Amino acid sequence: MAEIIDLSQEIYEGMPVYKSLPQVKMSVHNTHEEWNNIKNPTTSTPAVYKLELGEHTGTHVDALNHMAREHEGKSIDTMPLSMFYTEGICVDFSHKKFQELITSEDIQEALKKDNITIKKMILF
Repeated sequence: MAEIIDLSQEIYEGMPVYKSLPQVKMSVHNTHEEWNNIKNPTTSTPAVYKLELGEHTGTHVDALNHMAREHEGKSIDTMPLSMFYTEGICVDFSHKKFQELITSEDIQEALKKDNITIKKMILF
């Protein structure tokens, strides 16, 4: 069976966001202790966090209808799941410094160096 690897960015306060987007805010909404007065003590209690963030925060997918008027009606729920995964490869950029830009030329050179061929698509 194929292995699916989650490449999502962690969401946290202070994470990088585009300059015109809201900063991430996180807070505790309820703790287990706040539920101490429930009538049935055997009932499970939820700990609930509140997240405030823009829809473009972190790893996300823009539906086609969000990006262009001519795609009206092509909302995220109409896009097949197969658009969002593919076979994966691992490319070594460990020589890059923290937050150093990886260019398309860097990618092409690394693929050539490691004799890797892209089959269908590249997801970033």
